[in-house]
Amino acid sequence: MFGFSDFVGFLLALLLIYPVVSLIHELGHSFFAWIFGGKFTFSLGRGKTVFKKGPFSLNSMYFLDAFCEYEQLKWNNRLTHFLVHAGGIIFNLGSILVLNILISQGS
Repeated sequence: MFGFSDFVGFLLALLLIYPVVSLIHELGHSFFAWIFGGKFTFSLGRGKTVFKKGPFSLNSMYFLDAFCEYEQLKWNNRLTHFLVHAGGIIFNLGSILVLNILISQGS
């Protein structure tokens, strides 16, 4: 059965870990859109906007969703679109690699 400690772990994952993973993933898309000269918007969460600076916005239910929209890449070909779409995966794998290196070093 599930106990109270499982509920605390679930809340920690939902309110802290999932938004951080979503942030890293969407930053990957935004980074590659920016590198290739595209205009992009990045939003973390759903609901009313709590904070907005430039193309980035944080919404009240930050733990529900995240998205990045881009348009008008200067270099508009299959490779650049592939890299923008794969940017989230690339950043996720990069963060996994960094965390595993830090853990193996004992930091």
